[in-house]
Amino acid sequence: MWYGVAAKDACKLEEVMRKHLPELFEEQPDLLHKLVTQLSPSILKSKGVPVYRCVQNPGDFVLTFPRAYHSGFNCGFNCAEAVNVAPVDWLRHGHIAIDLYREQRRKTSISHDKLLLGAAREAVRAQWEITLLKKNT
Repeated sequence: MWYGVAAKDACKLEEVMRKHLPELFEEQPDLLHKLVTQLSPSILKSKGVPVYRCVQNPGDFVLTFPRAYHSGFNCGFNCAEAVNVAPVDWLRHGHIAIDLYREQRRKTSISHDKLLLGAAREAVRAQWEITLLKKNT
């Protein structure tokens, strides 16, 4: 069972969380990035934060998008794995995340600059192959 809040409502969720858990935020300013912090979806909804629910069945994939908050729990035995991917159109979101992390004094798990430079290098190489080598791969 998954619960999620869309990125467009992230600020609303953050505001409600800070109002309901001020002591915890005092102790841990990056509380929203901890995997153990949850607030009842009914409280969020009562404060005007749209919350969505998704039931994941065996064989289903659940995708979460940049800045979207999500949480969930298992309804029985579970064996799962998570994979993080970053398609090219994610780079804009990554830049925004880097700015947000800097404001919050939070460390990143990957170098956005390195990712961006690597993507640019691959794009130039692919363009070179198409233009000069007439490869269409």
